[in-house]
Amino acid sequence: MRNYVPLAATFVASLAFIAPAHADFTLGIIAPLTGPGAADGNTVKSAMQAAADEINKNGGILGDTLVLKFGDDTSDLAKRSSVAKDFLDEKINFVIEGAVYDPPNPSQVVHELPQDILLPSGAQMLYLTKTFPQIDLIDGGRTSNLSTECYRADPRQGVIAANYVLKNLKDEKIAIVDDGRNYSKPLVEAFKTTLNQGGVTEVVDISIGSGNDYLRRVEKMKQAAAKLKEAGVEIIYYGGDSSGIGLLLRQLSEISVKPRIIGGDALSNVNYQTLYKKEADGTIFTDAPRETLITDLESARTALKAHEIPVEDLALRSYAAVHELAAGIRDELCYGHAEFSLVTDIKDGRPVVYLDPRAIQVRMIADEAIPAEIDKATGNRKPPSFSFYRWKAGKVVPINETPQGN
Repeated sequence: MRNYVPLAATFVASLAFIAPAHADFTLGIIAPLTGPGAADGNTVKSAMQAAADEINKNGGILGDTLVLKFGDDTSDLAKRSSVAKDFLDEKINFVIEGAVYDPPNPSQVVHELPQDILLPSGAQMLYLTKTFPQIDLIDGGRTSNLSTECYRADPRQGVIAANYVLKNLKDEKIAIVDDGRNYSKPLVEAFKTTLNQGGVTEVVDISIGSGNDYLRRVEKMKQAAAKLKEAGVEIIYYGGDSSGIGLLLRQLSEISVKPRIIGGDALSNVNYQTLYKKEADGTIFTDAPRETLITDLESARTALKAHEIPVEDLALRSYAAVHELAAGIRDELCYGHAEFSLVTDIKDGRPVVYLDPRAIQVRMIADEAIPAEIDKATGNRKPPSFSFYRWKAGKVVPINETPQGN
């Protein structure tokens, strides 16, 4: 199971903060459940719990359960700090402060604020009234499915890439390479079909497979690289994750072969560029606009009504906050962040992933809501459109090409 705790050089003390591996993501919520702010505080609680229940009903965060731990601050700042200490002791690394009451009298002295208690350990403090957007900013967005694979196995990406090759690169020798994963197959099959229908036949079609046996994978990459060199390949269409193509390109470089790479949105992973800087440069990939803001007004209203919660601004905001944080965690696990990358280790023969909570806030602040297009004939949301991008000098650069096949 994954163990989600902070691990960063600047937080050396957090190394003692590692909890036993478990299958849950636990979010701490500080809210006034009793006292003068209890009415609003319990609205926050019920709406957030409804959001967590909906997420877990649909598979959780990449299959793991989302658990909410509520702490009652009784509308008192000193009690809020006490709850933060409890969360620290329980090794809860993501905390939402849901205070909705007026701030305390300035004469009330609190030596340690909740953020002062949590931040030195690496735990991330988020604020319902500051961190998260107004609900009307996400009206029209798409509801995220947090339990799906990280990348969209959308065959249109293969069609779009094949049309790009037919238009710009049809006279070059083209290879099709897959890694055998469920993500890979729809892309390479669509690419091959479209390419062949356009009058071009690939010179070689191979699978490099996947797996955790590094030495075995390297040996397979050497064999694949030799076949590609023998075929004189100039273009590789690759369907698969970034680690596979990175290893293959390393082996191709060893035998002085530098083909151009075209692939799907899995190649947008920042770890591809981080781990394989030289090899990744120039890689072209298809991707949809980043969409990490998370729930729309319609689906939030529907869920709240199903849980018999009055549909009001505070409930909607609270519901959306949990979805946004869950989506931020999921996207960080999927794609990583250039500054706060994922770190893996092996414990008892199994990989463990450490997630720096600071990365989640960076990701949520950086990403913006992208409204979905609505099909006027059916009223349904249209699937995401795809565009072309290129890795260039460590950055993703859009390619001004209108994709055919969206």
